[in-house]
Amino acid sequence: PEPVTEAPLLRQTRGMHMNPGTEPLPLATEEVATANMAAFVDDLANEPCTVTRCERTPAKDHGEGRFAFAVVLDDGQEFEVQMPGIPLERLRGDASSDAFAYHRLYVDGNSWLWAYAVAIVGEKW
Repeated sequence: PEPVTEAPLLRQTRGMHMNPGTEPLPLATEEVATANMAAFVDDLANEPCTVTRCERTPAKDHGEGRFAFAVVLDDGQEFEVQMPGIPLERLRGDASSDAFAYHRLYVDGNSWLWAYAVAIVGEKW
C-alpha cells in the first residue's frame, strides 16, 4: 500500500483490523500524546484517586503512534498507559460512544476506549 500522507477522520492506515481503534497511527507525535496524557490526568481528578506522578517512559513505547507513560497513584499503584499521539477528539469517546469512531489507548497492555481507561486507573480495578 501507498504511504498515508494525510490523516483521515477515522483511519490512518488501510485494511481491516480485528479490534478497530487499535491499528497503527503513523502520523502520531509524542508532543500530541503528552498533551493527551495531561487531559487524561485531568480526567482522573474526577475519580476516587490521586495521581502523584505521571512521567514519560520512552523505553516502553509500543511504537506505531502510541507513547508510554507511567501513572502512579497515592497508594503506590502504578499503571502503564500507551497514549496515542493523535488529536484528543479522536480519542475521547465515552461509554455511550460508537466504539468504531474512536481510537483506543492501552492500560497495562489492554486496549480501552478513553472513558473505560480513566475508570480502570481511577477506580483501581
